[in-house]
Amino acid sequence: MEWRHAHGHMYLEEAVAALYSGCFLAATVTLGVAAGAEFLRLINAAKKNAKIGKSFDKASKERFIRAKIEAFPKGQSESPSRRCQGRPLH
Repeated sequence: MEWRHAHGHMYLEEAVAALYSGCFLAATVTLGVAAGAEFLRLINAAKKNAKIGKSFDKASKERFIRAKIEAFPKGQSESPSRRCQGRPLH
């Protein structure tokens, strides 16, 4: 887990450096990689939760990131614990 977190942070720093260097395509691609790394961390954290972990089995077992992203909301809707349901996000 720490390895993924370190790499997500590293990609974010690289994206910012590329942006300030004027390498906009590189910044965009690297930012996407950072977002993907953080999304994988989110799935792993959800899986480790005793109450909701099983709801995210499908998302964690998918091979490709797009399939993981598409399966993730299904896990949320199956989750028995919806703390933010009906509450404003601010």
